[in-house]
Amino acid sequence: MLTILHIADLHRSHEQPVSNAELISSLLADCERYSAEQPAIPRPNAIVLSGDLVQGLPLNSPDYPYALKAQYDEALSFLVMLSEEFLQGDRSKLIIVPGNHDVDWNIAHQALSRVKLKGHDVYQLLSSPGSGNMGLTILITLL
Repeated sequence: MLTILHIADLHRSHEQPVSNAELISSLLADCERYSAEQPAIPRPNAIVLSGDLVQGLPLNSPDYPYALKAQYDEALSFLVMLSEEFLQGDRSKLIIVPGNHDVDWNIAHQALSRVKLKGHDVYQLLSSPGSGNMGLTILITLL
């Protein structure tokens, strides 16, 4: 039987602390309980983490970048512990789908470019062939 553990939306931050040890302990207790079910559910063969491992920081936060780095460091430590405890250290069986809170919005914002498109059909420009590189990397200002 193939089993997959799915974890989503942890939103971990310093303001609402939950330690890595507490998370792992809770997951281990669940696995122990599931192994006693009829039929028993074995430990996971793979783990999927979808979205928002960290809470992130708002743009121009006074705590940036140190508080964000601390969140990422704690998330990385959790991933290492998770793979060691449940996957015998095989990180190839750990699938991560980042969420919007996992993005460093300060860096993302720096990558945006302003484009003046007064009098242009913005929808047509964005939906025309070859406009894929315009996508999310342009902040459009209609003047």
